[in-house]
Amino acid sequence: MADLFCTLSNLWFSYGRQRTPLFRELSLTLPTGWTGVVGANGSGKSTLARLLTGELAPEQGSLRAPEPRYYCAQESGELPAGLVELLGSPGAEAHRTIRLLGLEEDWPYRWATLSFGERKRAQLASALFLDPALLALDEPTNHLDREAALRVQGALRGYLGIGLLISHDRDLLDALCERCIFIEAGGIVVRPGGVSAGLREAEREGESARREHEQAKEELARLRREARARRALADSAHARLSGRGLSAKDSDGRGKLRRARVSGKDAVGGKLLRQMESRIAAAEARLSESGAPPAQRLGITIAGAAARRDSFFRLDAGEIPLGVGRKLTLPALSMSPGDRIALTGPNGSGKSTLIRAIAAAARAHAVLYLPQELPRELLGSLRSRLSGLDSRSRGEVLSAVKRLGSEPERLLESARPSPGEARKLLLALALGEGSELILLDEPTNHMDLPSILCLEEALKACPSSLLFVTHDMRFAGRLASIRWSVEPSGEQPGRFLLHVR
Repeated sequence: MADLFCTLSNLWFSYGRQRTPLFRELSLTLPTGWTGVVGANGSGKSTLARLLTGELAPEQGSLRAPEPRYYCAQESGELPAGLVELLGSPGAEAHRTIRLLGLEEDWPYRWATLSFGERKRAQLASALFLDPALLALDEPTNHLDREAALRVQGALRGYLGIGLLISHDRDLLDALCERCIFIEAGGIVVRPGGVSAGLREAEREGESARREHEQAKEELARLRREARARRALADSAHARLSGRGLSAKDSDGRGKLRRARVSGKDAVGGKLLRQMESRIAAAEARLSESGAPPAQRLGITIAGAAARRDSFFRLDAGEIPLGVGRKLTLPALSMSPGDRIALTGPNGSGKSTLIRAIAAAARAHAVLYLPQELPRELLGSLRSRLSGLDSRSRGEVLSAVKRLGSEPERLLESARPSPGEARKLLLALALGEGSELILLDEPTNHMDLPSILCLEEALKACPSSLLFVTHDMRFAGRLASIRWSVEPSGEQPGRFLLHVR
């Protein structure tokens, strides 16, 4: 594929309910190769991708891009277009993609039983098979275990068009991207290299801006002190030249005052003071221009509760069917108050099926269950739940959303929150419910990096019992004292065993 370019010029875009544009006067050129897109949930990453691929039209400005263009969304619920053709294609490139991403021929026919990780790999393979000139991928490693994420990385290396990669996966961004777009407060900054290099450069820029801001503050304070001193001198001089306090018969003294006024000495202090005021105005402008953004207060508290019971559930040893010829074999399982359990294993091994069964069997005063993908009907109900709260409760929920790194104003103006914003809103709505048991299926999916750290700290401090599915081993290591590990049985394909460690 020859070198290609996509160019945005003076682009404006906002959704119907927004009071302020999501993007204004946005200009950008994307060359061949992978460009990362980084930003908080709700900052406009997916919107930018949909604009570049033609799924959305700008209100103003121009967009020039090669055809065809394709947007691969975060959600992977529907059977992707082209999957059947890909699996039936005799071409070498199709076989390479199938092998790299580990697809199986029967996936289209048992789509409903595939894990979200398997669906994501199929979705990415279909997008690569289409071979568009411009390809935008939205969170391509969501749901994927480490092996699958490495498979995706290898497959994406072979793409030769203009690639846009929206991700919170630092390893993927660092491995593939030649530059990264950082979306910050409605604007963009493009920095060379992967996300780690970009974040280091952003930190240097921030430190330089903070130094400049502090220097401007110190200069303004110095000028104001000098202005006060000059004003005092000018007032003193004016009092001396006014003649107040001189006797009416002191003609000698009055003559000296007249000569001082004629010589202009009485205007010098005022002139110097006006000059100082002009310098102060210039210093105030410099301070305003150098304004470092205030540090945002992040962090939430989950008001969980310690349970007063022997156990939350007991499951007998047995098997859970996962589809035709596939099953998960379990030992007897139980969970007691105070347990903090990480459930790990490869994609398609039955982890989500097991946690759904546990959610149905759990006996607790209150259970917070966050599924791996939020159903569309739940996404639609979140805004209604928020609207039904009294003003105080609503304010507390929106404050929690802000402390998770998203702007409440954007959330309120959105017709439908992004998957990351929806997770934050669901968490914020549940913060005060006093859950005894928290069940989380891939809780870090769709969430930006600061939010993940906030969630981790909140869960560490929460008294509730915790069971969660994750592929993030750092997250698991910091929160869990017990590990349930699902592994292939080794006897035949599609059979898995759960080990308690």
